[in-house]
Amino acid sequence: MISPLHRLKIELFTEGLVVAPGAHERLAGADGQRPLTLADYASTSGITLRLPDDVWVNAPIAQHNPNFVHAPRHTLDLAGDGFVVRGHLGEFPTVPIPVPDYHDEVNAEGEAYTSYAYTHSDRVRISRRGCAIACKFCDLPYEYRYRTKRTAGLVDAVDRALKDAALPARHVLISGGLPRTADYGWLQEVWSAVAAAFPAIDVDVMMVPAPGLMDPRALKAAGIAGLSINMEMPEYRARSPRHARQGEDRTGPVAASRRTVRGRIRTGADSLVAHARHRAARRHLERRRGTG
Repeated sequence: MISPLHRLKIELFTEGLVVAPGAHERLAGADGQRPLTLADYASTSGITLRLPDDVWVNAPIAQHNPNFVHAPRHTLDLAGDGFVVRGHLGEFPTVPIPVPDYHDEVNAEGEAYTSYAYTHSDRVRISRRGCAIACKFCDLPYEYRYRTKRTAGLVDAVDRALKDAALPARHVLISGGLPRTADYGWLQEVWSAVAAAFPAIDVDVMMVPAPGLMDPRALKAAGIAGLSINMEMPEYRARSPRHARQGEDRTGPVAASRRTVRGRIRTGADSLVAHARHRAARRHLERRRGTG
């Protein structure tokens, strides 16, 4: 039986949230210029809320998700000095997490800090711009032209995020789309530079397991605390059993993912799901071989 609180989390995540005028005014600050969300990516384009019992959710809003946020059943509103979420499940006190103070600041070079870093809850994320491949299900390569970023600029942005008064980051995530092969050295330089600059802060890496790039032992030696494997990898065994029998996946992304996961520092649910899919595809192939 799902509790009302956890049902609320599911509904906020899937249906979105209405922000009442009073709540919007308070969140926007005295000058009305503070955004409700940095909205840098689809999965972080909502308002982060801390619900009772330390339950967290990123609730999409129509401003950035008009494709599916149509008639949310829950509203973020004011209640005295605080906030509540009201809806058909009842009324729940909540704490909206603000965007960082650096959201409209620039660095010494005149570049926006948000061109290098984004903070969501307690994590600051840095990445290159765009992706070296163009998957049809992903908007990243179509909206952002691929380019690398200055390593010093990335380190400086992390430092600013860690010191932010409104939303200080507590750990770092280095992620993004797949880099070009020619930029593997640059990305490895970024990993090492960030980990060396902030030895007391956990720095995690999330990336497609590209051969020649994702070496868990090298990451650990560089000071990286955690490794997550992206889900964007194609599963050739499931998509084409005939090609899998011919061995076409032995040097591709699936083979790379198997090598990476075996030597993982730490993996999350994404890699476990990918591993489960691989096992299911393998059982499918074995059944096909058994039936001739």
